[in-house]
Amino acid sequence: MVTFRQFEAFLMIAELGSFTRAARHLHISQPGLSLMIREFEAHFGKRLFDRSSRSVLLTESGQDLLPSARRIVDEFQTATSRLRDADSAKAQRLSVASTPLFSSALMPAVYQRFRDRNPQVELRLAVMSRDEVGDAVRRGDHDCGVGIFSGKALDLQRDPLFHFGFILLTPSTSSYRRETQPRWVSWESIPKAPYVELPWDSGIQQVINRRKADAGVPGQPPAQVMDHLETIIGMTAAGAGPSILPSFVLAACGGFNVRVSRIRDVQPSALAFHAVTARGRGKHPLLPSFLEALRSLVAEQPWASWWESVQAASTGARR
Repeated sequence: MVTFRQFEAFLMIAELGSFTRAARHLHISQPGLSLMIREFEAHFGKRLFDRSSRSVLLTESGQDLLPSARRIVDEFQTATSRLRDADSAKAQRLSVASTPLFSSALMPAVYQRFRDRNPQVELRLAVMSRDEVGDAVRRGDHDCGVGIFSGKALDLQRDPLFHFGFILLTPSTSSYRRETQPRWVSWESIPKAPYVELPWDSGIQQVINRRKADAGVPGQPPAQVMDHLETIIGMTAAGAGPSILPSFVLAACGGFNVRVSRIRDVQPSALAFHAVTARGRGKHPLLPSFLEALRSLVAEQPWASWWESVQAASTGARR
């Protein structure tokens, strides 16, 4: 079988007119180069060089082969360069998909923090449903997905990121301020009324529905179904009904006439977020930096320590 290295050696000898100089340029021994060319000639069944003690010249067959050999080497080198450039570009581009509510609450700030630390990197963010996130990561459309992935999938690797508690939003006569200390409520004591909810297929809404059912809260048709964070908060402020949301939406409550209450919960894994990547495919080298930016941002939020407080309050309530 003919190799690229043989074509390269053939062109180098033709250009330099010397096996000795060609071997030196190719960083191989002269006997090794001679053997390579003999095998190359054997493949074509033609002698390609006339050798003498003073010079090495192309035979007629060698002259016929020369244009094709140049084209083969040029195309190979061009393809190699193109692939290397593509790998370099990919190494400087990270693509992450996440679910809508989480994206609207946190991803803009994560984007800014990551870009501040990695200004040379292009960060692409996509928002889609939980199932779409998993499928996109499987196909290789995105390097990582972030969201609630409760089921195990053999082709996806789940790495835990953090978990959140829940907050209850009810209408108020004044706008919420971050320095306001929310009161505690239990799942059993939340209003028995129709709620402004996320769509039924939302992973977050499914967790909320399970927690309400576990607490004996009777199921009711939702007052309104909304898939945008600010709309849910705004509809609650307008009196459409209470709402229950993850604690990471707290920052979005500012300016809305809502009252925020923390819900005591004894299930720390009730709303666990994971990063998912495709098994069998190497993780993007920039992914650890992105996840570190995400974790550090979450740790700085005013609700970051709520879970420990929730657990302590729940433990105290049971004693």
